Amino acid sequence: MLNGSILADIINIIKIVRPDVNEITDKELNIELTGTIMNFTERDLVYIALEVMKKFNIMLTADDVQQYKFNTIAGIVDVVYSKIN
Repeated sequence: MLNGSILADIINIIKIVRPDVNEITDKELNIELTGTIMNFTERDLVYIALEVMKKFNIMLTADDVQQYKFNTIAGIVDVVYSKIN
């Protein structure tokens, strides 16, 4: 189960980076952000990563990104949760 507070913060960050994103439902949580459905660019992911690091006062590692842990909303929540706990 996803941490609701972290999830809400991540969704807010996504909406700041991509204001064109409307409602995010449970079905979008595990869809690849850079895939054809969500259609985020690599630049979008960099901005999201920077905002996540700033918001949660964490450092992301190359492993977090290279292992595709940061390519879904659920994955981002999991990475943040593991860093702050």
